[in-house]
Amino acid sequence: MNNEQTFRKGSYLFIEGDDDSSQVYLVKTGRVRHHCTSPGLSAALTDAGEGDFIGFISAFSGRPRLSSAMAVEDTVAVRIESGRLFSMLAEKKEIAMKIMNSYSHALQKYDHVLMGIKPISLLYPQSMSLLRLGEHYMDKGD
Repeated sequence: MNNEQTFRKGSYLFIEGDDDSSQVYLVKTGRVRHHCTSPGLSAALTDAGEGDFIGFISAFSGRPRLSSAMAVEDTVAVRIESGRLFSMLAEKKEIAMKIMNSYSHALQKYDHVLMGIKPISLLYPQSMSLLRLGEHYMDKGD
C-alpha cells in the first residue's frame, strides 16, 4: 500500500487541535512549517525537510495536535500509522535518536512560544512521553 501523499504549497498536512493523532509523516521532498495560533498571535515553530518526521508529538502523547503543519513548498510525504512508527523505533535505533532529537528541539521551541499564550501544563504529557522513550532505549542497553 502506497501511503505517499503530495501536498501543494500552502496546503495543510494537519491542523492544530485535530484529534487524529494516529499518523505521522516522513517528508520525502519539500518543506513543511509547524506553526501555532492563538487569539492575536501566530508563531512559526519549526521547519521540516527531506528525511524529517512530523506529527510525532501527538502520536506519542495521544493528545490533539499542538500545531498545524503547512507545506511551504510543494511537498511529498509518506503517511505512517503511529503503530508502524513505534515498530520502526524498536527496530532502528537511528530513527529513535532522530525523533528524540527533533522532539527535544520542538519542545524547547514550544516552551518559548506557548509559555505566554497557553498553560504550560500542555507540555507536561509530551515531556513525559520523551522521558519514557529515552528510558525505554536506555533499559535495552543499546
